[in-house]
Amino acid sequence: MKANWKKYIPPGLALTSLVLLSAGTTNSSRIQTTSPPELQSFVGGSLDLAGELFPKLGKSGDNMAFSPYSLASTLAVAQAGAKGLTESQISTVGHFPADRTEHMASFKRIRKALTASDQSPGIRLATATGLWAQNGYDLEKVFLDRVRNELGGSVNFVDFKSSANTAARQINSWIKSNTQGKITEGISEGSLTPATRLIIANTLYFKGDWASRFDRSATSNRTFNVTATSSVAVPMMSQENNFLYGEADGVQLLALPYRGQNLHMLVFLPAAGGIADFERGLNAASLQQWADRLELCKVDVWLPRFKVVATYSMKVPLQSLGMRDAFDASRADFTGMSLRRPLFIQTLEQATVVEVNEEGTEAASATHIGFGCSAPPRPPPQQFHADRPFLFLIRENKTGAILFIGRVSNPNA
Repeated sequence: MKANWKKYIPPGLALTSLVLLSAGTTNSSRIQTTSPPELQSFVGGSLDLAGELFPKLGKSGDNMAFSPYSLASTLAVAQAGAKGLTESQISTVGHFPADRTEHMASFKRIRKALTASDQSPGIRLATATGLWAQNGYDLEKVFLDRVRNELGGSVNFVDFKSSANTAARQINSWIKSNTQGKITEGISEGSLTPATRLIIANTLYFKGDWASRFDRSATSNRTFNVTATSSVAVPMMSQENNFLYGEADGVQLLALPYRGQNLHMLVFLPAAGGIADFERGLNAASLQQWADRLELCKVDVWLPRFKVVATYSMKVPLQSLGMRDAFDASRADFTGMSLRRPLFIQTLEQATVVEVNEEGTEAASATHIGFGCSAPPRPPPQQFHADRPFLFLIRENKTGAILFIGRVSNPNA
């Protein structure tokens, strides 16, 4: 596609931003969006889930941000301890590869790639997974081995029963440390109770410098058109440089590289009023089609400084997508985690912060799943149908004295 140089990015239109991990390309005239064959199922599924969640999180017109990777990481731990229909629903909604070995291998490869990117100058990229269980609660060794060895998670024991708030503070301290202080309360106050038995949490932290920074002296207040009838003045960054750019069907796409070229921010800019339709079509296939349109050219870029802070409960959106049994105390099957008492998911929340300025981007996300312990499944009731003559007695319990005794041969007599 031949880019139209005269058609610069207009100010004031709504935008959606995605951070894309590229598999090691260093050539600024291209961007690698096709994952290695062994990762295509996992990466594509994660983006498909993101596209399905977009219309279900927040209100249309609100700022929003969430981490598909952090969500997938916590769901993977839950799946590792699920069985039967519960496991199947988590796998389907998460778009996980059908082959469990492939799924776990994908996580290992991606964690390795994140670690490698973390070594690049101007880039900080780290993820962590943790599990906190009630002291003395019997968790299956196979499950704990999977968490440690396959998912790279740490296993900790706390006391939810006697001090749920203390346990929450411990987990929040871990989240704060692993997000460099960007998320201080991943576990909201009061969300853990003495009935909590298990918390699974994942953090993702990213800080990257632009390969081509914006000059702060070029930032000025410009109009941002919130809707067709309302606008606000915002600090708008600007620069003219060679970037990967594409356009089609009323949508413009810009790829802004971070230092090292291993990571880019893709900014999609639909025509005024068209962002909702664009979001509904966002998936792995559409992203690849868009990336194929990118060409290196000189672009006059206007991009507002922005900071998005968002917290979402994922429970209802995931239930609506088909992950129902995991949240149902009577049907959840997490016997892969523990055979002692049935576990079910009480809460599934994610907090995300994304901040963009002239130097680059800082973003963090923390996702946690809270498990409660349900009562054991009730066996069918025994039948006691007093439809024939019976005896009765009234007894004083402390002494054992029989106060009354009798027989009923005919209640109507």
